Amino acid sequence: MAVPAAAWAGRVLWKIDATHDGMPRVIKRIHKCPGRLLIIIIVTYMYYQCQYCSVLKIDACSLIYLAKSDLLQVARQLYQDLRITRAVYEEVVVEGKKRNRPDAYVLDANVLNRVLSVVTYDGSFPPEMSGMGKGESETVQESKSEKCPALLDDIRSRSYAAKTGLEYTSVDLLLIEALARRRISTEEYGEYARRLGKACSMRAERFAELLRIGMIIGGAGK
Repeated sequence: MAVPAAAWAGRVLWKIDATHDGMPRVIKRIHKCPGRLLIIIIVTYMYYQCQYCSVLKIDACSLIYLAKSDLLQVARQLYQDLRITRAVYEEVVVEGKKRNRPDAYVLDANVLNRVLSVVTYDGSFPPEMSGMGKGESETVQESKSEKCPALLDDIRSRSYAAKTGLEYTSVDLLLIEALARRRISTEEYGEYARRLGKACSMRAERFAELLRIGMIIGGAGK
């Protein structure tokens, strides 16, 4: 049974990791080794630990979308360390609780449970950031200083990040990544997409594209 199992594991991992060059080469080299299924599992675990055990800094707008669409735990599966700045916490949680917004209480509970961590930014801001809010500016600067990606859905912060070469993603791309990484099923993807579409008042054509991408990725993994 070891030979068919190893072959099956190799094919599955090849599909899952189609966007990365390193892993298929590793699988090729170890495919004929004794106990190759165990080796594949170990190498895959080590590879993905190196690739995806990372920090993600989250902006206020993205944090609200995550909370409203119940995607916070999905984000945690992709990035082990989810961080927000003090300004983002004040804007979304503190002010939200003053206005009795349910999402603010959910997010505060996640801070208490250490799903989210709050960090303080003590640095300065370049003049080009004068049109951005404090939470956006802190998130971008924190990401730049720690060389980690930022989760940005605000157009101003995304534009600045693109101009300065900062690595960033968005909540809809995070959802797509979760499906591609097999952290969620195709059915779960569709449900999360609907929640996200409602949370951010997504345009109909963009929502249709998001569902279509899910169908393509889901079909490729079968």
